[in-house]
Amino acid sequence: MTGRRLVGTWACGWAVAVIVLVLAVDARGEEASSVPSRAAIESGGTAAVSADGREKSEPKVGDKVADKAPGTSADTPPGKVAGPWEKVSNSDGILVERRTVPGSNLKEFRGRGVVDAALPRVLAVLQDAPHRTEWMSDCSSSYVIEENHEKRTQIAYHRTKAPWPVADRDSINRAEIHLDVENRRVVLPFEGIAHPKGPPVKGVVRMPFIRGHWILTAVRGGQATEVEYQVHANPGGSLPDWIANLASKKLPQQTLIGLRRQVKFREYPALEAEILGSPEARQIMGQAATATSGGAVGLPAAGSASAPSL
Repeated sequence: MTGRRLVGTWACGWAVAVIVLVLAVDARGEEASSVPSRAAIESGGTAAVSADGREKSEPKVGDKVADKAPGTSADTPPGKVAGPWEKVSNSDGILVERRTVPGSNLKEFRGRGVVDAALPRVLAVLQDAPHRTEWMSDCSSSYVIEENHEKRTQIAYHRTKAPWPVADRDSINRAEIHLDVENRRVVLPFEGIAHPKGPPVKGVVRMPFIRGHWILTAVRGGQATEVEYQVHANPGGSLPDWIANLASKKLPQQTLIGLRRQVKFREYPALEAEILGSPEARQIMGQAATATSGGAVGLPAAGSASAPSL
């Protein structure tokens, strides 16, 4: 073996060894990161690790992890705005983009594509927490913790499976349904929160920050739905930012591909029928309402027993 080849082989092996070591350290540190620190206990919250590795205190139980405009991080300085979107990929009819967020080394990602199902079906799939394991990328556990039909909100647990030796990540997410009549779309913002019914799990890293949204717009006369999925998250633990960004860039496309499959796999006759019934959605879907059901289409008013609550 020549000296140059030997050096190249050694360098490659060294790089792989460094990556494995980082992942191993991340795996060993998971249990500690799932246990509240003294500072967290005294403040009534739980410990979290920021993107630069410093411990910071999460909000107290029931508080939102962030109260910023969508697309910004919890540490975004006042008056700062996110950078311009840049294309990551465009395949299978799904455009994936990313952008920088002030105050964070972690990129924000967005995916857009058309799903061949009417808006009520897509909305029903999104709010079906127990079956998210069937289609959401690497989701190994998901269940509802609380729902408020009047406010159209849902609080759910979500766990993401990670490859060995990295530990799984989880979060408690609060999501809402907003009927944007003016822009004729349905917006579903979500964000991580602290909740007493979702305590840290041993061996699993609780994500210190996650925020994003879904936007649903009826297209093709109501027979299909344009879907936008946007997320900015900090996976926590000891993972370097570049590894987190590398893994996250595949998430939007994998998620939208999974959603396309799920709308064909599951049906929700009762919920979809209930969704096809209010003046609000008739305004949102416009002519698509008649095309979809042969009559008025809508979303159940807040307070309805079957109102979507994702």
